[in-house]
Amino acid sequence: MNSQSNRKSHRKGVTRTSRAQEPKIVGNGREQSRENFSTKASRAQEQKIYGKNACLSIWRNRPDDLIRVYVSHSLVKELSSCLRFCAKRKIAYHIVADEELARITESTHHEGVCFLVRKKEEISEIAFLETLVKRDKKSQDLILYLDGVSNPHNFGSIVRVAAHYGIKFIIGDAALPRLSGAATRVSQGGSENVEIVRATAPEAALKKLAELGYKILATSSHKGASLYKFTYPKKAVLVIGGEGDGMKKEIARLCDSTINIPGTEAVESLNVSLATGILLSEWWRQTGTLTTATHEKPIRKN
Repeated sequence: MNSQSNRKSHRKGVTRTSRAQEPKIVGNGREQSRENFSTKASRAQEQKIYGKNACLSIWRNRPDDLIRVYVSHSLVKELSSCLRFCAKRKIAYHIVADEELARITESTHHEGVCFLVRKKEEISEIAFLETLVKRDKKSQDLILYLDGVSNPHNFGSIVRVAAHYGIKFIIGDAALPRLSGAATRVSQGGSENVEIVRATAPEAALKKLAELGYKILATSSHKGASLYKFTYPKKAVLVIGGEGDGMKKEIARLCDSTINIPGTEAVESLNVSLATGILLSEWWRQTGTLTTATHEKPIRKN
C-alpha cells in the first residue's frame, strides 16, 4: 500500500492540528517524527499513557487533557465515543497496528491504546492539609503513607488497590516514584482517583496529621497486633515500609500502634502491594462503606 492510500485508510474522521506534527508513513508502518508528540517547550508537561483501563479512566475523568490518541483496530468500536470527541475537538487520532503501538509506547503491554495527555497535576501539602481541615471530623478516613516504596510497578499496584478501597490520598517523600506510563497502566485507572502528595518534611507532615486527630499506624512483618484483632481508629494514617529496608526509625517513632498480617512465617514477608491490599481489605471490612472523602475534589495550590 502506498503512502497516500495508507494515509486515507487511517485518517477517516481524523483532524490534525498541523502537518508538522503528523507521523511519517513508510510502507505498512509509521515512522514517528521527532516532533510527533509535541513541541520541545510543552513536552515536559505531557505524558504517554497506555493500557485500556488506564486510558479509559483518563477519558472519563479529564477528556480535555487529551492531546493525541493512538488506537488499534480491535478497540475502535469500544473507543468510538472518544474518537468522536477527538474529531469534534480537532484532536488528532490514529488507527494503527499493534506493532506500531509497541514502538510508540516502547512496551508490548499497551493493550491496544495509547494516549498522549497533559500530566495530572499533583496537589501540594498545603492543599492536602486544607482539604483535611474542611472534612467532617466524625467521618471515617484512612490515608496511606509510603515510606521508601521505590519500585514503580509496586507503586502502581498500591495506587490500584487504594482506589479500589476508597483511599483518597497517598503521601510520600520526594523519592516516591512518579506515575510513569508503566505505573499508570499497572494502576488500571486508579491513578485518576487517588491524589499523590509529596511531603517536603515527612516527619513534620505526620505530626501535623496527628494534630488533626489521625492515629499513625506502623506495619510490620513480625511485630505488633494481629490485623484481625485490631480495630482501626476512625481517622488513621497507615504507614507502609519500603521493599528492602522497611520503615525508617524516625517514622516508626511517630507511630501510635503497630499491626502485622499473621501467617505461617514460611516466608520473610509479603510483597508490599499485596500486603497493602490485605491491610486495606480489613479496613474496608470494618468500616463497611465508602468514606465521605472518596469523591472530594481537593483545592490545588502550588
